[in-house]
Amino acid sequence: MIGAGLILFAVIGFIAALIKKKNPEMIKDIKPEDTGKVMALSVVFFVLGIWLRM
Repeated sequence: MIGAGLILFAVIGFIAALIKKKNPEMIKDIKPEDTGKVMALSVVFFVLGIWLRM
């Protein structure tokens, strides 16, 4: 169950970072310089979620 939550959290974060890169005015919560950090953390959480699901 925790793994599924982490995967969902990672997907939402990654999509938010992609939207921020395409349209910076749409999401105000992520600073432009933090977009890469959000994407990297999303990948880490996604891998951790898959690992916990096994």
